[in-house]
Amino acid sequence: MHEDLILPNSAANKEESSKSNSEESEEDKISLDAGIAEAGQLPEQGAMFVGDKGRLLLPHFMQLPQKIVDGEYVDISEEIAQVEKANNMGKPVRDYASEGPKHYHQFVDACLGEAECSAPFSYASRLTETILLGVIAGKFPNQTLHWDAQNAKFAEEEANQYLAGDYRDF
Repeated sequence: MHEDLILPNSAANKEESSKSNSEESEEDKISLDAGIAEAGQLPEQGAMFVGDKGRLLLPHFMQLPQKIVDGEYVDISEEIAQVEKANNMGKPVRDYASEGPKHYHQFVDACLGEAECSAPFSYASRLTETILLGVIAGKFPNQTLHWDAQNAKFAEEEANQYLAGDYRDF
């Protein structure tokens, strides 16, 4: 595992997490529901930003971001509270049992024409494009890339090689 992915307290949980993974049922292993990571474990879904001053771990479901500096977690709850208050965000819903399945059911219901998603394709496609362009930009540190949204390509030719790939035959 790359050193950037090693979390504080992960060595203490290494043996325990390998046991719990092997003891999972087949249904748990193929479940689409993201589990909540224990201390020292990476979440099943998420992102990690690695910078010069530390790392920011962003679990994608049911957990707050975690800042890691010099191998230790840094409490950012006060900063999060200030952002929530400044933007009138209210309290987030963190009830996995009731909220988790809704994402998948919304999608199926929308496909059937019976409802709308809380994150429809008109929004999600732009969000996904932004995230994927960020991944490409990460391959060009200290360089500014210029994205032409109309033509869906970069002005910098060397970045365009990452816009398409080979597809598998089925």
